Amino acid sequence: MRVFEGMGAFADFLGAQAKVHPEIIGIASEAAAGMMHGTAKKVFGDVHKLAELADSTQQERAALGYSANEPLLRTGELLRDSVEEFATPGIAAIGSSEPVMMYHEYGYINHRSGNPVPPRPVFKITLEESLPAVESLVAQALAVGLGVHKPTQMHVLPDAGTADSKMPTAAQALANIAMVAGAFHGRGVK
Repeated sequence: MRVFEGMGAFADFLGAQAKVHPEIIGIASEAAAGMMHGTAKKVFGDVHKLAELADSTQQERAALGYSANEPLLRTGELLRDSVEEFATPGIAAIGSSEPVMMYHEYGYINHRSGNPVPPRPVFKITLEESLPAVESLVAQALAVGLGVHKPTQMHVLPDAGTADSKMPTAAQALANIAMVAGAFHGRGVK
């Protein structure tokens, strides 16, 4: 445990820590976006996570040469490949510019048959599945940034990123955070 000799020393410590946070939080945000991006791409076509397709849809898909029951996935070009990642310090996000994604996320009424199409909430599932790893990454980044933990005390998180992600993996992010924190704390800030 760290003990400060008075409020002035504590204020100096907090002021110095504020200088390292934007960079560390930026690295953690990028890794979190990459983790969510990878998780989202794995949800497409997963019948265990998304509502099964209607029998008529399965028959149509099979007749066209596609797997019968892979919700929201034929080739991946329309929906899965439209998922993008975005990060700034303190914000990690994924989304899609494809308007059809919104209908699938919340469900809709099929205009041809008049039947409801159930929600297939890729982004909700992604958030639920990614949250524990993202929370762990951010907690570790803050602990190292504040000097509570040494970079060697961090544990590597499972990487859910994909090869097409522009963001660092969790392991890369933790290594980058360790470098930034090490350089920062090595400049006499303890």
